[in-house]
Amino acid sequence: MQLHLLTKQYLNLHVTTPLMSKRNITSIIIDKISNTNIRLPHSWGIIVVLGLLFSFFYVIRPVFHGLVISLYRSPLVMLLLLTIIFMIIIHYVLLFATNKARDSDTKKYIQLQKTGRVITICIMIIVICIIPLYLYSGYYMDRALYENTEYIPIDDLPETATIRFLPFSVAERYSLDVFADPQFTLGDGDLIKEGEHLLWRFPIIPEGALLYFTKKPQGIISINADTSSKKTETILVDMEVGEGIGITDNISWKIYKKDMFCDIADIYYQDDLIIVSIIKYKFKLIGRYPYFGGVYTIDYDGNIEFFSPEEAANQPWGKRIYPESLARKQVEVVNTRNGLLNMWIYHKEMIEIQDVYSGGNRQPFLLDTDSGMTWMTAVEPRGRSFGLYEIFFQDAVNGKIYTYSVSEDNLTGPRYSVDYVKKTFPNFDWFSFHISEPRPIIHDGELYWLVSIVPNDSAGVTKQCVVNAKTSEVTSFDADEEVIAFFEGEVILPPSEDNTLEYIKQKIQALESLLDELKALLVKFEEENPQ
Repeated sequence: MQLHLLTKQYLNLHVTTPLMSKRNITSIIIDKISNTNIRLPHSWGIIVVLGLLFSFFYVIRPVFHGLVISLYRSPLVMLLLLTIIFMIIIHYVLLFATNKARDSDTKKYIQLQKTGRVITICIMIIVICIIPLYLYSGYYMDRALYENTEYIPIDDLPETATIRFLPFSVAERYSLDVFADPQFTLGDGDLIKEGEHLLWRFPIIPEGALLYFTKKPQGIISINADTSSKKTETILVDMEVGEGIGITDNISWKIYKKDMFCDIADIYYQDDLIIVSIIKYKFKLIGRYPYFGGVYTIDYDGNIEFFSPEEAANQPWGKRIYPESLARKQVEVVNTRNGLLNMWIYHKEMIEIQDVYSGGNRQPFLLDTDSGMTWMTAVEPRGRSFGLYEIFFQDAVNGKIYTYSVSEDNLTGPRYSVDYVKKTFPNFDWFSFHISEPRPIIHDGELYWLVSIVPNDSAGVTKQCVVNAKTSEVTSFDADEEVIAFFEGEVILPPSEDNTLEYIKQKIQALESLLDELKALLVKFEEENPQ
């Protein structure tokens, strides 16, 4: 309305005072505008808006972590995007200038057309060059990781300190059996060592879209992994920060707010702490390759602390801090050792990591050895061979890799150990039972595979079978104690035509011993509770 009145005044002045100069009229109009409440936009207003937008996106930056880290890991992708954006901008600028010069300046019009074609050709050449370079960058980064990893040959296998009797699938079932809350479910389980025991740990997290935003994790369920018996413990505690919750109390939100240029590798629960191992990246020419970046610890009150790899290794909880995914990756990149042409054509010294997925746990296996927790990856030669080719042992604390060549020993791998167990029990009901994840045991320098036969609902372990990797002989047991006795030299013979009598005698002795224990308990009970 005010602008309309000012315009009307301007017209009246122009009509009624023809002798008044336009300069004076303009001055009057400017004075009128300055005395009104009209505020024209200024550059500082744009700056404030941009500042507010930047602050908003900075606060919610973890939302964009996936995009940011992808571009950070692959600078060529960023270069390609910037090139395309630049091409679009140049195209529209030249189009505008060309249309403007079309009717006014023919020479300039022709020159702009030529310039546009040259720039377009140059940008297309850049794009054509970037795409194959990007396709090559995957191999190049794997090769960079291989060249920056030291693989130390060894002649002796590390000895197993504690046998893991409980497969992952059975541990998960045991934890679900003791858990009863319709508002919560269990998160991913991880194997740890706490004290002298191997344990499976599962977090208790909210279940459901609404509860994801309104509930906190309620603690953890712990299951003993060094026995196949059902030994569980529920630790109920409200966690201020955890997995499976939203939004700002989620572990990933907290970590990525502190460091956008890392990836969370492992999350597990030990010593009343949430341990978060991260992977960071080093730049090399056209990309970035991963390395162990350190550990964040989060207590149940939500306090976060960062430790470098060296600092974390000296902490009481620093027993398996090296990321599992990075340990596997450093084995996979061994295939680059003889070059790209070898990977495509010759396949010399090429390896494959063959996983036995029945049970939900893939390689590398986490072993408790005499030298500490160790990631073990058993690989086979590329192709249809089932025999082992190399075994990689990686310190679960500092990440040092040791390689053991087994090509001359003709050892059975984890895949074929499953077949030998099925061959030993041809009349077993394999429609109702399955074999759950072969686990390695190393005793007196010899490799064995501990294979569990479990029902399809994973409600327990039916049999434990030990497969000798060198001879492929299978020995089955009904109890963990029998397995331990086997490795301690007390060989327990399975029933057969030649040793049935001896086997029956051993069973009778075991039953008599158990009966004596029950009689003693009965006598003690009667003494303490006289009628």
